[in-house]
Amino acid sequence: MSSQLPPGPIGLTSVETLALGAVREACLIARSLAATIQTTPVVRKADDSPVTVADFAVQCWIARCLTATEIPLIGEESAEALAAAGPEMLESVHAALPAGLRPRHPNELLLWLNRASQVRSAPGGCWWLLDPIDGTKGFLRGGQYAICLALVREGTPVFGLLGCPALPQSGIPLGNIGQPAGVLLLGHRSSGAWQSSLSEAAAWRAIQCSDSGSIGAKIRICESRDLRHAWRGLLDRSLERLGVSAAPVRIDSQCKYALVARGDAEVYARLPRDPSYVEKTWDHAAGAVIAQAAGARVSDLDGLPLDFSRGVALVGRGLLVASPRWHTALLDALRNAG
Repeated sequence: MSSQLPPGPIGLTSVETLALGAVREACLIARSLAATIQTTPVVRKADDSPVTVADFAVQCWIARCLTATEIPLIGEESAEALAAAGPEMLESVHAALPAGLRPRHPNELLLWLNRASQVRSAPGGCWWLLDPIDGTKGFLRGGQYAICLALVREGTPVFGLLGCPALPQSGIPLGNIGQPAGVLLLGHRSSGAWQSSLSEAAAWRAIQCSDSGSIGAKIRICESRDLRHAWRGLLDRSLERLGVSAAPVRIDSQCKYALVARGDAEVYARLPRDPSYVEKTWDHAAGAVIAQAAGARVSDLDGLPLDFSRGVALVGRGLLVASPRWHTALLDALRNAG
């Protein structure tokens, strides 16, 4: 379901408007880099996950923009990591930023990143949570990725932005579906969720999660491509209990939250195989508030609300995002199939 909103901002505060502009520009930075990713440097973290020029450039840009809000920022990347990546990476990040707004010397970018990297635990009151490129592997393979920014108050995300430069305006992305790609999603915990295209800044439409389908129908389900977050046997057994025959769609990033929020999928399940795995708050905050604002239920696998109060570490075991019609039934099926 959707309804057209009047042109222009949708009653945003000045802080929210600033954040929206920062994410929109960050999407353009990332999209430009995606076109030349084969010629730009990539480094590896200790867990062997990749970090690209886009990860650093987007965080630098958003950290700079949000300085004006005077709200602490917790971001995934750090000045130490950028410095350790070497001069080629630093120069590439500097060149990726808007020409008239980049600092005079690349080393100044380390100061921009320091604003986020110095805050790793919840500072109290409110703070920003940023994943500059969620789904870096998807970014590298030409698939789905997202720029994810959320405002957290007293441990609860209340405002979220997802910039999805490769996501079509509707439908589940399955190869080239012939639609212009690139959307922004925005959610207020108490007032709703909206989407606009990257190319039409003023054209917002309200979005809602799907309320169609009955237990046993061919509902649409999405899950991670990463096997650390996709216990596929457990999900398959649970779906079989409910008579669901549709195979889950596997895509990268918080775009999965977007698909549930706008009614293109009924379920997003994240089932970690390793019970010691600790989720990161920046991997979920923006998507969670948008999905909830669109009417979906978001919980861990014990049915408890996600706890964002501890800064980087997300409290909770696994994740289930689903339209209300499906959430309880699938949660019970997962418990019984475990």
